[in-house]
Amino acid sequence: ALNFLHENGNLIHLNVSSQNIFVTKNMKVKLFGFNLMHEVNENGSIEPIVNYQNGPGFPHIRYVAPEVVSGKEITKKADVYSFGTVFYE
Repeated sequence: ALNFLHENGNLIHLNVSSQNIFVTKNMKVKLFGFNLMHEVNENGSIEPIVNYQNGPGFPHIRYVAPEVVSGKEITKKADVYSFGTVFYE
């Protein structure tokens, strides 16, 4: 699902967490939580999040990449980092 968003939609999900990944009874994996999704610019990034706060409207601190919290440029790698934290759980 992330690969599809990144390659076909040129989008960053920005809300990958275990709460947004579901497995159906047929063992198909579904990704939810698209409320923070952004389209990337010509540089392949989105604008930094200024004044990150853990709460509604922001990615969950447990899964968020360091560049998101520190107000740096955000790329698709932030989704990969978040996906990795889900596997670590």
